[in-house]
Amino acid sequence: MAIEFNCPYCTAAIRVPDAYAGKQGRCPKCDTKLLIPHVPLPNPTVAPQQPGVQTAPVASNDGSSVAVEGHYGVTNGNGAVPDDPFAVRPVTTPVVKSRRRNARRRPSRALVIGVPVICFLVLFGIIAYRLTASLPQLDGELTGRRLDGLSLPKTVIAWKDISLYGDERKILQEALTAQPESLASQVMTCRLSASEDGILVTLAAQPESQWIVVNVAADKPLAIWQRKEGPNLNRRRLDELQSAVTQYAKDKLLKIDGEQIAIDAVAVRDNVALNASGRSLSYAIHAVADTTIFPCAAEDERGQLYFCLPKTVQSFKIQGRTLADGTIGFAGDYNVTVSDETVTTESPPAADDPKSEKSMPGGEPEMSDDEPEMSDPEVEMKDAEPMKEKSAGEKMVPEKPKMKVE
Repeated sequence: MAIEFNCPYCTAAIRVPDAYAGKQGRCPKCDTKLLIPHVPLPNPTVAPQQPGVQTAPVASNDGSSVAVEGHYGVTNGNGAVPDDPFAVRPVTTPVVKSRRRNARRRPSRALVIGVPVICFLVLFGIIAYRLTASLPQLDGELTGRRLDGLSLPKTVIAWKDISLYGDERKILQEALTAQPESLASQVMTCRLSASEDGILVTLAAQPESQWIVVNVAADKPLAIWQRKEGPNLNRRRLDELQSAVTQYAKDKLLKIDGEQIAIDAVAVRDNVALNASGRSLSYAIHAVADTTIFPCAAEDERGQLYFCLPKTVQSFKIQGRTLADGTIGFAGDYNVTVSDETVTTESPPAADDPKSEKSMPGGEPEMSDDEPEMSDPEVEMKDAEPMKEKSAGEKMVPEKPKMKVE
């Protein structure tokens, strides 16, 4: 006797010998694994109502039984029809086991990604540690020497580096030539004049101050630091210089035209005069003497730093200053002891910049120390604190700034 049934997936008619009942096989059409159903022998004492269709009694609401076509046997005790014994269901257990077995063999995604990342971080840490450990510390002892004059040679800010039109440049040049701009503080006077080449910057110490020269060219840690950080700091210095000198020129032109405008003397000194006379290291540092901060005024091509300090200062520290973006420009801390040795201005300070060529000839006449020239009486430079009000007969001198400890 053969077993005939339809594939539950593609409805293809399948005929197999009854010896294969209860075994697994595959559909010849869709190749799906199937379970061959059992077909019990028909009971000869019960006559079927229709050929090939059996009825099963089902309990109705009133307790009687009704026949349901397509089901063999009888109802359960609760009146429910039992599952069809001829239903063909796919066997999925071997497939699940195979998937689980493959999942155990395949490594996890976290392991595949995490191991290379961890190895890279470890390697990076080792390299960073070796580089950091090999860098020398930016600290130590330096010697400062006194300069024999009160004035540094002039620095030139070329006209091509100032964003002005031809007529504006001519007006500014005539005004600064006829009446130079002098900005005086307690320790230093900054004078801005003009020539055919550009704006001339002259820095001079007050009578009670002195120029201290510190040679850092022989310090190896500073040389390594300058090779690494110098180019970036120098670009920032030049950008700040160009922006500040252009702003000063425009404000000066407005003042020449009669407008009531106040020129920020400290900003002009620090961002124009000192940036024009310095380089990358002088831009990033300042001097601290007796809790008072003094800017680094200039730096020459030989690596010499110039500080204008009171004559009573015998030692001071070189530390990093806070730049315009809030960062500290220099992470070192040097102690400088002022010696009795005196040096001359053999090599004038100049900036290492092809954009701003600087002409600093020696032998320029010094500014008057007793009466610093003031192009505008209300333009008086201060260091940190507001200037005190003085009477008309007294000379205006700003208060000595005090360093803030945060």
